[in-house]
Amino acid sequence: MSCAHAVCPSAALSCPQDLAGTSVVVKALPCLMPVVHHPAAHQVEREAEEWARHSLRSVFDGDLEAALMRRSPSWLGPCYPTASSEQLLQLWKLDQMYFLFDDACMTGTTQARTTAQYCRSLADQLYGRAEPATATDRILIGLARDLTGGMSPGLRQRTLDGMATMLNGFADQVAHTHSHTEAAADWDTALEIRLRAVGTTCYLPWTEYIAGVDMTLPLARHPLLRKAAHLAGLQTLYVNELCSFRAEHFAEDHGNLICTMLSTGATLQDAFDLVAGHAAQAERDFVTLRTAVLAGPCGSDPDVHTYLGALGHLISGATHWQYNTIRYHGPGFYCSPATGSTWTMHADRTELAGAGPGTREPCHYC
Repeated sequence: MSCAHAVCPSAALSCPQDLAGTSVVVKALPCLMPVVHHPAAHQVEREAEEWARHSLRSVFDGDLEAALMRRSPSWLGPCYPTASSEQLLQLWKLDQMYFLFDDACMTGTTQARTTAQYCRSLADQLYGRAEPATATDRILIGLARDLTGGMSPGLRQRTLDGMATMLNGFADQVAHTHSHTEAAADWDTALEIRLRAVGTTCYLPWTEYIAGVDMTLPLARHPLLRKAAHLAGLQTLYVNELCSFRAEHFAEDHGNLICTMLSTGATLQDAFDLVAGHAAQAERDFVTLRTAVLAGPCGSDPDVHTYLGALGHLISGATHWQYNTIRYHGPGFYCSPATGSTWTMHADRTELAGAGPGTREPCHYC
C-alpha cells in the first residue's frame, strides 16, 4: 500500500500547533485475533522496576519514577504471552532503556544532530566496532549481549541487525524532523523511516526468540512468509501512528505519518481515516496471507505454524496496548480498538467520547 503525498522542503514534516481540544473520529479496527496476556507480566514488571531503580538511578538524567509510571514496556506482556519469565524480564530491561532514551529526545533534552550521532554510535557498539563510551552505553550494550548470547548465529545476527536498523532509523527520523532540515519526505520515505525508527525490524526477531524458533532460512526461502512478517510490522506501525500522535505532537516530535499528511494540507480527520484504513487492511491481509502460507510449501513445518501464531500475538497485543497505554493517552483512558470512537486531544491526555459498544473497564495491563 502506498500513498504519494509529497511534502514541500520548506515544510518538512512540520505540524500545525493548534490541535489542543481537537476531536477526531477513530474508525474501528478488525481485531481478528484474540489478545492473550502474559500470566507473569505484573511480577516481571515489578522486578524490572526494582532493577531500574537500582541500576539506572545514578545514570538517568531525569525523573526516573515518572518514567516508570508510564509503564512503557508493558506492551511486551500482550505481545509475547508465551515468553518465559526470564525472557520477558530480559526484553523488559532492554526496552526500558530504549524508552528512557526516546523520552529524553521527545522532551527536547538532546539536540537533533547530537541525537543522530549518538544513535549511530550505539549501532557501532552493538556490532563491537566501538567500545561503550558511558555507563548508560555499557548497560544497554550489556543487556543486548545478554539477550542475544544464547541465540543461534543466524537469529543473533538478525536481532543485532534489527536493533542497529532501529537506531539508525531513529537517527534518520531526527534528521527529517529537525526544524532546520531542508530534506523533503513523501509518504513512502516517511513510512520507510518510521518502520525502522519505531522498532519493527527489532521486535520481529524478538518474536522468534520468544517463540523458540529460528526463521532465518524459511524467511530467506519463502517470499510469502517474509511478506507475512512485513505485514505484521506494518499493522503495528499504523496503529502506533494513530495512538502515539497526540503525545508526540504535543512534545513537538513530528515524525509521525499523520504529520506527513498534515504537512501536505490534509485535515486531521483525513489523516486518521487513511492510517486507520491501512491498519485495518494490513491485519486482514496478514490473516489471508497466513492461510496461504500454511497451504504452501512451508506449511508443513511446525516452526512456521509457531511463528505465524506468534506474529498474530504481536499484532493483537500491540493493538490492545497502544489503544490503552498511559504512555500515549494519559491515565484513565480505556478504549476498545474493535469499536469506533471519538478522541479529543489535550496536551496531557486523550479524552474518549462517543465510544460504541465495548468495554470501558481498565485492562490493568497497559
